[in-house]
Amino acid sequence: MSEFKALLMQRSWQKDMDSKWRPRLLDPSHAQQREELEDLVRSGIVLYFHDTITIQLEELIKTREPWHEFGPEELKQRVSEHLGGVSALATAVVTVNDLDPVADFSFSPAAPTIGEPVSFTDASTSYDGITSWEWNFDIFDISPGLDLSSEQHPSHTYAVAGIYTVQLTVREADGDFSIVEKQVEVVEQSSTLLYLSLSSGTSVGGLSVANEDIIAFDGTGFSKYFDGSDVGVGGHRIDGFVIINSDEIIMSFSSSGSVPGISGTVDDSDIVKFTATSLGDYTAGSFELYFDGSDVGLTRSGEDIDAIELLPDGRLLISTRGSFSVPGLSGKDEDISTFTPTSLGPNTAGTWVRYFDGSDVGLGSSSSEDIYALALDATGKIYLSSKGDFSVSGVSGRDEDVFVFTPSSLGSTTRGTFATTLFFDGSAYGLSSNDIYGIDLR
Repeated sequence: MSEFKALLMQRSWQKDMDSKWRPRLLDPSHAQQREELEDLVRSGIVLYFHDTITIQLEELIKTREPWHEFGPEELKQRVSEHLGGVSALATAVVTVNDLDPVADFSFSPAAPTIGEPVSFTDASTSYDGITSWEWNFDIFDISPGLDLSSEQHPSHTYAVAGIYTVQLTVREADGDFSIVEKQVEVVEQSSTLLYLSLSSGTSVGGLSVANEDIIAFDGTGFSKYFDGSDVGVGGHRIDGFVIINSDEIIMSFSSSGSVPGISGTVDDSDIVKFTATSLGDYTAGSFELYFDGSDVGLTRSGEDIDAIELLPDGRLLISTRGSFSVPGLSGKDEDISTFTPTSLGPNTAGTWVRYFDGSDVGLGSSSSEDIYALALDATGKIYLSSKGDFSVSGVSGRDEDVFVFTPSSLGSTTRGTFATTLFFDGSAYGLSSNDIYGIDLR
């Protein structure tokens, strides 16, 4: 911390190249310079000021009239008359501080998992300007250089779960500095249940599965979650579904047909909701129409809904088996659209916008890269399965696999990265001759 004084009637202050404080001529009769003077007083770096001309005038007045005893207000009035109404601010002597910087930062995500990049954002403040940043992502790690960075906004990845103390030191050119420490808790990756529907009946992990069923995979084994034959949809193939909660599932079918409890024909562009009284090997419950695609423009061949997701705010993410054209939007089978409903059920209404443009990130170069299944996790990562073989930057696979996209931007300009390893490799579980038709995560 350094102090200096400046006569503001004639001088303000500035910092030279050698970081020493030197006076500068300043004339308060000029509006711009007077405004600068007033800004200095308001800036917070002024500790105190007093008027040296006023003090001198007080002594002069009292000397000239030694017989008179001046009261404070009278003396103030006589000084003001001598100054001709000029503000005392113009003759102030101020003591100011060269304020230290204040180090601060934020990080995201708030609870990173092992191997997940953590982005650190500098939020430090400085009156003079910060010239260097020194990050230590684990102050208790004595390994030289492994957890350090000099970038302003760095990122770091932790390989082990635990609580890490992150330290940021910021410095100014004159040597002033500030240090802040915060804790980052890195957690184990939570176990995620992957739910699947398949294009055809098979046996997987010793479990007999039909294409109207939904199965759960816990990382090691499979179990039946929804048995379509128990509730009258044995003639349908589920090609998109979302498990809303422990009692409700929305789903779409690959072809038109009747569904118990719903009058008329359920089209392949519709979505139905199943409310369960029991699930698993003995599934029971009832159906109702959730989304009528024909009400909102899904009427042409190829506009079969083949992948769906439900966002927490009630919006639907939808991909179609072929190219589509709905009010305000058109796209291809490698795209995902957002439908914002104003009403659902037999009288569906709402608006469409683009959510994900597959061609922006390498999907759609062949007809086999149609999106056949999608799901989102809590962080916004998009889990996908394709119609056939796919190859995108960093990863390739087949129609029995699930791969992951982490977006940095979405909509008409989609950007991001694909995970370099498959989330689910169907061939490892005997699904090489099958096709994933629907997925969800819980």
